[in-house]
Amino acid sequence: AVSAMSGSTHPPFASVMEAARALLLAGLCVVPVRCDGSKAPTVKWRVYESRRPSEEELGRLFIGKVGIAIVCGKVSGGLELLDFDELTVIGPWRTEVEEAAPGLLARLPQVGTPRRGLHVWYRCPSVEGNQKLAQVMEKDPATGKTTVRTLIETRGEGGYALVPPSPPECHELNLPYVHI
Repeated sequence: AVSAMSGSTHPPFASVMEAARALLLAGLCVVPVRCDGSKAPTVKWRVYESRRPSEEELGRLFIGKVGIAIVCGKVSGGLELLDFDELTVIGPWRTEVEEAAPGLLARLPQVGTPRRGLHVWYRCPSVEGNQKLAQVMEKDPATGKTTVRTLIETRGEGGYALVPPSPPECHELNLPYVHI
């Protein structure tokens, strides 16, 4: 069912509503997202952690210019994603996965993010909450303050992620999510 998201670099759906219907029919839970750069849902989305909207609800939820997010976890059939926020770790990760499981990456839906990151979608029998998998400590040269920056994390139970064909305005950089 997740394969409904895969395809070429061109979004497979003509509109957000068409995408919402197709993704819902594929067993995924979808919610509308604001086009104000916040990536925030337009609705109280927590109710959709335990149930998918009906097709009738889609007509009320996806009104006007909105983006689309998929709610991860059990409600979407065990859907989870890897969220890469650092471009430099994607190549080495791809190489390791291809060596360990040849051809696997070609079968997984992948979405390029506005920050040149990557979302890799998959389903698994048990999905935990969002987890940080890789982080680095960085020191700001101007202030000397040390901060932690996340490189890779998961989106699972209690998480969601935007998908194409969300309008570019959904992200603060005003750039689109694209199918890889």
